[in-house]
Amino acid sequence: MISLSLVWFVPYSLRSILAQTKPSLKKHVTENVMCFRNIYLEIEYFMKDYPVRANFFDASALAKVFTKEHGPQYVNEYFNKHSSTEFTTQFCLYETLNVLKSKWIHGGKLSKEEYLDSSFKLVAWYQAISKHVRDLDFTDPFVFNKTKDLADRYSLDLSDAFQILTVKEGEFSFFASDSKTLLVTADRKLADASLSEGIKTWYCMESEIPE
Repeated sequence: MISLSLVWFVPYSLRSILAQTKPSLKKHVTENVMCFRNIYLEIEYFMKDYPVRANFFDASALAKVFTKEHGPQYVNEYFNKHSSTEFTTQFCLYETLNVLKSKWIHGGKLSKEEYLDSSFKLVAWYQAISKHVRDLDFTDPFVFNKTKDLADRYSLDLSDAFQILTVKEGEFSFFASDSKTLLVTADRKLADASLSEGIKTWYCMESEIPE
């Protein structure tokens, strides 16, 4: 469900503003603030069965979504119907494009037309959604060192380690409880490492859609 912290965030964050507001305007400002609060409460009621959270898709999960690969259909269903906000990093975008290329050239799982079509849909989705989510700067020395530490701790490659760090410290890391960001992956090793870091994780090759 929507975290109640969202319901009360606006009123509490504007206390300092109200303290400095002219008495003649305080009633107007307070009425607008409470209007926002009531909207949040209505959203919570109607969406109580569907957690509002960010959903981070890694390359292994994205490759399944955009190629309609045979296997568990849960990930496609979740991506298309149940995911409130899906995003990925630019790093994962390029990694997914490489996976699609490999399925075409080396694996023979995609025809040239299927490869180009899947790539087009992936990039279009990224342009519309993920491009507007602020990435951590992988080249920043502090970010890179944290990524390297995670890679060393769990014997991951830097890309997978950066995905964990993105969920832990990125754009939507402040959400908590039912609204905590979900990492979606078809990579068992990444899923295990993510869980060890206290991240809400869905290994989509075995389990059903998470609540």
